[in-house]
Amino acid sequence: MNAALSYLSACCEQPLRFQTVGDLLDETAARHPDRPALIVPHQDVRLTYREFAARIDELARGLLAQ
Repeated sequence: MNAALSYLSACCEQPLRFQTVGDLLDETAARHPDRPALIVPHQDVRLTYREFAARIDELARGLLAQ
């Protein structure tokens, strides 16, 4: 594991599992692509997990290009 990465871990009923936030988003988008992921009513924003993951990937590519 790369110590520089941020990790999310489960607790309590499930055994601990270390996963990056990006991996968790990709996994969730694969399992539930058409479910709502982000809703911001006052900005009229509504994204599914598929759309949200695509926007995050686009942002990451832009940051890497910098």
